[in-house]
Amino acid sequence: MKRARLAAIVGSLSCLLTAGALLVAGPLDPPAAVVAPTFKTLSEIEPRTAVDLMNTPGDADSVFRITQPGSYYLTGDMQGVGSKSGIEIAAGHVTIDLMGYTLRGAPGSHSGIRVVGTNISTISVKNGIVTAWGREGVDLGSATEDGGSLIDGIIAVANLRVGIQAPDHSIIRNSRASENTQAGFILGSRSLVQGCVSHSNGSIGISVGFGSIVRDCTVTRNVGDGVNTGAFCQVVECSAIENEADGIDVASGCTVSRNLCESNGLFSADGAGVHVTGGDCRIEDNAVNRNDRGIDVDVAGNFVVRNSASGNTTNFDVTGTQTIGPIVTATGTIAGASPWANFSF
Repeated sequence: MKRARLAAIVGSLSCLLTAGALLVAGPLDPPAAVVAPTFKTLSEIEPRTAVDLMNTPGDADSVFRITQPGSYYLTGDMQGVGSKSGIEIAAGHVTIDLMGYTLRGAPGSHSGIRVVGTNISTISVKNGIVTAWGREGVDLGSATEDGGSLIDGIIAVANLRVGIQAPDHSIIRNSRASENTQAGFILGSRSLVQGCVSHSNGSIGISVGFGSIVRDCTVTRNVGDGVNTGAFCQVVECSAIENEADGIDVASGCTVSRNLCESNGLFSADGAGVHVTGGDCRIEDNAVNRNDRGIDVDVAGNFVVRNSASGNTTNFDVTGTQTIGPIVTATGTIAGASPWANFSF
């Protein structure tokens, strides 16, 4: 009986092994079709062009020079040399990704990145550091307004002129300019600056031409104004703190709303939190504290409501006939005040 059971078990195992072999076995002959490689080409993996001596050789006044439209990227930090810019852009429709690397200038160098030539438009520069150049950090100022320019995620530090400069119809966002000898950011008309920081520059923190918007920015310790605009601009939800001139200085037809302006006029003793130099402006819901002048309006014909001013040498310095909410100076619980009231305390 035991032998019969053992034989049955061995037979079952043999059947299972045979069935398993049939399941995993496959044909030994290769397919009739031609076997082709399945890997990707280099251009498929990285379709952009590297900025290097092979692809973008420089000339007498540049280390690298881009002469064709396209998308370009850095492969490492770049060291500048005297009497040359780092990267010259001599073609339109160009994007440069610095890939987080640093363009470092040298004594007597020109700009880190700059546009040269005429009719150059639609330029984008992003994601890196530009420092210690003898002129501008990034200078797209001579590009045309057609298509606009975009600067995103750039840090411009300790350049001997302007940190970042761009033409009309430009966007600068998520960028920082600090310790540049002249202004931090200069943009032409109809432009947008958003989410930027401008600190300790030798002139204005952020300067924009007419019809522009400055939003969600922080401007601190600049030698000139924190934000300075042309006509018909908006300055919204910014912080202007300890600038030596005005925190925010606007021309005619501007809206200045929901900003914090603190301790401007630092060292110079001649700075306002918000300074209005033209008419038809709307100045609303700003907090201005410990400036030489809180809200300073030089010209008649503006709309001034719902601002709070505290600890300024002069809280409200308003000249001419304005449409202005009552200025409430009473302390304690606020009761029965106009919904348009300004507060001075």
